[in-house]
Amino acid sequence: MRIVFIAILILHGLIHLLGFVKAFDLAPVEQLTTPISRAAGLAWLIACLAALLTALLFALRVDAWWMIGAATLVLSQALVVSAWSDAKAGTLANLVLLVGVVLGFGLARFSSETDRQVHALLATAPQATGEVLAQDTLDGLPPATRRWLERSGAIGRPRPRVVRLRQLGEMQLEPDAGFRSVVAHQTFRVDEPAFLWSVRLAMFGLPIVGRDTYLDGHGRMRIEAGGLLPIVDEADEKIDQGAMLRYLGETVWFPAGALSRYVRWEPGPDPTREARATMRHGAHEVSGDFTFDDEGRFVSLRAERYRGGGAEASLTPWSVRATAWEVFDGVEIPSAGEVVWHLPEGDFVFYRWRVDQLELDPR
Repeated sequence: MRIVFIAILILHGLIHLLGFVKAFDLAPVEQLTTPISRAAGLAWLIACLAALLTALLFALRVDAWWMIGAATLVLSQALVVSAWSDAKAGTLANLVLLVGVVLGFGLARFSSETDRQVHALLATAPQATGEVLAQDTLDGLPPATRRWLERSGAIGRPRPRVVRLRQLGEMQLEPDAGFRSVVAHQTFRVDEPAFLWSVRLAMFGLPIVGRDTYLDGHGRMRIEAGGLLPIVDEADEKIDQGAMLRYLGETVWFPAGALSRYVRWEPGPDPTREARATMRHGAHEVSGDFTFDDEGRFVSLRAERYRGGGAEASLTPWSVRATAWEVFDGVEIPSAGEVVWHLPEGDFVFYRWRVDQLELDPR
């Protein structure tokens, strides 16, 4: 769909050259019978260049492309009206551009709101204290948790305040619906549990954007079509539970978070490979069972999580599985895996993820 839109913009822009060519008598233009002055011809040339610039900015994914596109749309349609008998077909291309501009505006608005929330999340984060995670912070932890934290490389390093990462992955919203490629960005606070996860994907050619947040002890899930039409907007105690459980599980991306005062660890049935973590924050408490391999790497988390919010949402077995590991900023983390809902009719793989960027205390 992106390629088609870019091609339409380029073709539409080049067609505007005909008005410039006719105005300056550079070549016969039989398609245009309406007289065009040289001043108008320059306007046709400007519309051509504006359309080509819009196509370039869109291809480069520059967020502000739609502003140039809106100006192009106004100028182009004015020129079409001025030569209506010859150029009225250009209105169809401008209608396509109008749809793109509206969607571009919606996505930019959603992105701006996301940036504002990230800024608010970080604004109250404490300044770096230089506190180093000492070996004695592992005292009293289950053997499996100790081995994981020691292997990760987090011990002996400063405790991060903020973590940022990017995920490339695939998501399907319902069983057997088919996976769609996604790009997601996430920001965490470590001292006071909080995160904001934003995602973008395409469905039937329409851009879909979403945010999943855990802020001030409360979760919220919002999904919009084109950044304009709300599809999902849920925020209740069940969403709070799911977001809080998600934060607990995702401390594997910043192991220092597992040593938070909000988290308590207990040995699992196999103390060398299993441990249960319980997180209490605000009015809620959640628990999850972590499993580590013989080398001390995180391999899975299993818990009971609400699948969505509302009266119909019920606790459902849920797990996160790791399939690859990498070192980022000197700390080893799971870098690929999947999120699975274990439904009565069978396992539903909801999300396959790969972390390709991660920064601890980014500047």
